[in-house]
Amino acid sequence: MKKRTLSIGAVAILSACASAPQEPEISWGKADVPFIDYRVDSIECAMLGATQNISEREELAEILRGVRQQERDLDIRGDGADLYDMLRDYNMVYQRSFRGNVPALQGVMVETVHQCLRDRGYAEFALTGAQEGLLRELDHGTDERFRYLHALASDPHVLARQAVTPDTSAGW
Repeated sequence: MKKRTLSIGAVAILSACASAPQEPEISWGKADVPFIDYRVDSIECAMLGATQNISEREELAEILRGVRQQERDLDIRGDGADLYDMLRDYNMVYQRSFRGNVPALQGVMVETVHQCLRDRGYAEFALTGAQEGLLRELDHGTDERFRYLHALASDPHVLARQAVTPDTSAGW
C-alpha cells in the first residue's frame, strides 16, 4: 500500500508541474542602447550584485549557525552512531538554516542588480517562445549570444511589445 501511495503522489506532483504555466525568460533592455554600453552596464550591475555586503544580514548568520551545527553533529556522531539519526539531524539543520535563507540572500543580490539596471534606464521584457528557442541554441558567454540579446534588448519595438508589467506578470 505504501508503494502505491508514493507512486500516486509522484504522478500527481509530476502532473502538476507539467500543467503549470511556464514563466517566460525575462531580460532587460533599453531602447537604442549601444552594444558597448549594454555590456558595460550589465557587467557593472552584476558586479554590484555579486559584491553586495551581506555580512550583517540575519539570513547569513542563520546559515553560519547551521553550518557550525552540522559540523558539530558530524564530529559528535563520528563514533559510529546510527547513520539514520545523523542524516535526520543533518537534514533538519539544512531545512531550518539553508532552505529559505540561501534564496533570500540570492534575492538581495539579484534585487541589487535589478535596481542598478533600473537606475540606468533599463526595463524588463519577456522573450517570446521563438526568442527563447534561439537563445537556448547559443552558448553562454559567447559574443554571439551577447549580440543576440543586445539586438532584442535595444529594439524599441521589442521593448514596447514585450514589456513586463504587473498586469503581464500576474498570469505567470
